[in-house]
Amino acid sequence: MGHREDPFDASIFASCARQSALDWHAIDDCHADADESWELQKKADKKTPDYHTYVPWVEVNGSHMEEEKQNLLDVVCEEYVANGGSHPACASRVQL
Repeated sequence: MGHREDPFDASIFASCARQSALDWHAIDDCHADADESWELQKKADKKTPDYHTYVPWVEVNGSHMEEEKQNLLDVVCEEYVANGGSHPACASRVQL
């Protein structure tokens, strides 16, 4: 995935937030506040381990996942089902 100079339409993020049961207005308000946004970035940086060398860095149950080589939903479903979970999104992805 390459770098994109043009901003994305906010409706894309609002839709994603709704689908994830997140408060889009709170997210947008935080994003719009440059000082608050910067403070959150600094806090996140302090909590990020040094071995995270790029973004996004994805770990599932403590194991690093190389995004280019794996499908996130497949990996999450494998771990979820292996630990006794079940979810309709995982039904066709994991062989029990």
